[in-house]
Amino acid sequence: RNISVIRFLKRRSCERLLSSLLFIPSGVPDVRERTLIAVKPDGVHRRLVGQIIQRFEQRGFKLVGLKMLKVWEGHKVVQASRVMVGHTNPAEAQAGTVRGDFSVLIIYRNVVHASDSLEGAQREIQLWFTGKELVNWDCCDQSFTCEL
Repeated sequence: RNISVIRFLKRRSCERLLSSLLFIPSGVPDVRERTLIAVKPDGVHRRLVGQIIQRFEQRGFKLVGLKMLKVWEGHKVVQASRVMVGHTNPAEAQAGTVRGDFSVLIIYRNVVHASDSLEGAQREIQLWFTGKELVNWDCCDQSFTCEL
């Protein structure tokens, strides 16, 4: 049976069909949730932008907009981002979080801003980006990195 599915897919040469058959069954949560993560001036001045981007990419989120700030997309990205960036107060941020690793002990120098909710993310994204500035692209590992 698997061979006939593979032959069908080869005949159609349709990777999107394969991913939709395997990874997008009905009832799956929206994997296109978006959030805004802005590297604050102290993070930019300290040349931490690349390391911060790397953490989000390694987590499986994809960058869909960049303007000296970034918008990330993925399954439960708002909640995961809040955990990844750590507590707003750098003194309370755990090691391994962006703020815990990179912030100095002053609240307004906590390196990044992360949207606090899905609604907040949608509002903030609209403030910084027009619809044409956000790129809709298929990430080759999206089906493997998305936690469902």
